[in-house]
Amino acid sequence: MNVWFWTSQFFNHVLILGKEDKALGICGKVYDLIYELNHICPSVLLSVLPQLEVKLKSSQDQERLGAVALLARMFSEKDSHLALHHQQLWRAFLGRFNDITVAIRIKCVQYSMHFLLNHPELRKDITETLKLRQHDGEENVRYEVVMAIVTTARRDFEVVSDSEDLLEFVKERTLDKKVCNCVLFLKVYMRPPSIYMWNPTLSRSSRIDPFPGKSGGKQNKGPPGAHVLEVT
Repeated sequence: MNVWFWTSQFFNHVLILGKEDKALGICGKVYDLIYELNHICPSVLLSVLPQLEVKLKSSQDQERLGAVALLARMFSEKDSHLALHHQQLWRAFLGRFNDITVAIRIKCVQYSMHFLLNHPELRKDITETLKLRQHDGEENVRYEVVMAIVTTARRDFEVVSDSEDLLEFVKERTLDKKVCNCVLFLKVYMRPPSIYMWNPTLSRSSRIDPFPGKSGGKQNKGPPGAHVLEVT
């Protein structure tokens, strides 16, 4: 018997069978343990991570939320290759963007920024999920979509400007009366600097003003040939 066997047995009892030894305080922090082990010795978790798919599909909201929070953190971290190595688990995680519970959908959307910034190879998947969530029946979910995109833009504008879809999502939400405060969010909270698009060779998405006619974004005059997008 080796450490891999006993580790797998421990997590199988806790995650799958739900058998927690109350004498072991660590049982209550099983997700924290998985997260730390992934950094220390990820090979130990090769047979453990697939078990999390069961938690993602649990009938208990708190179990799904816990698994979503853990995997969102692990998948989205810079230099993480988990989505590549555990594609079935990745697809199961993406399915939680459509979870019946609002809190879980919000949790998924809130981590979108980290995926967009850290994982170019996953941007297509994340953009597709945001496309659905921007039309979510819950106002708070739609608002979180806007927050995720504009926060991404503040940290790395090219990530958003290279995607006409992401710009279009924000533009559409400015027309949403119930989420119109996203414009106020842009004006008061983000306060990004003016972005001058001088280069005429830039793609259309890099030069587009996603807020035409809106108070949250205005097109300013600049030198001839300049394209200016300012949110102040």
